[in-house]
Amino acid sequence: MSPPGLNVQLCVQVFPVNHKVMSASFKGVEFLLFFLAPVVSQVVLYGIVSRRLFAGSKSLHRKQTIRRDGVEKEKDADAIRARKGVVKMLIATVVVYFLSYAPAQVPLFYNMLSTKPFKANWSFLVLIMTLAHANSAANPILYAIFSQNFRRKFKRILCLCRNDSDTYKRSMSNTMDSYASKTTRFTSMRLTSTVSEI
Repeated sequence: MSPPGLNVQLCVQVFPVNHKVMSASFKGVEFLLFFLAPVVSQVVLYGIVSRRLFAGSKSLHRKQTIRRDGVEKEKDADAIRARKGVVKMLIATVVVYFLSYAPAQVPLFYNMLSTKPFKANWSFLVLIMTLAHANSAANPILYAIFSQNFRRKFKRILCLCRNDSDTYKRSMSNTMDSYASKTTRFTSMRLTSTVSEI
């Protein structure tokens, strides 16, 4: 259960009455609330969003004709292309969510179908926890892959941060130069006055 070389004790759920039935009920409710309901709601809501994106005016669906090297090619309008990108992003979000949380459901179905209980080893527990946490980190990456607007805004924020840092460095450099210049002038004036006094 624990990793090699470490003596780790894991918490185990024990129900005081009818443990097997209560544990199965608990896991079933957990599956419904934290896996099935989110997946179904994402599919339904993202389906509605996708449908509304394409149920617009006919002008969105017109093709643009582009002439390149004497050859005319038709391509989708920019608006429809951007909306297709949004739909792909929504589909990818649902797929990543499903893949991130599906391994955690394996013990539930195994225990329902098998007579012997599922024995989760340390590697499996680390895998399901890592995948669950990776789901949150995956969303900004998906936005960056599928959304040109997100990439542009993110790049602008990075540039602002870098520019602010450069501005701060220049400001500090100018302050230090000004201080050094004033100190040099003050020292020079004192030396001049000291020499004239002698």
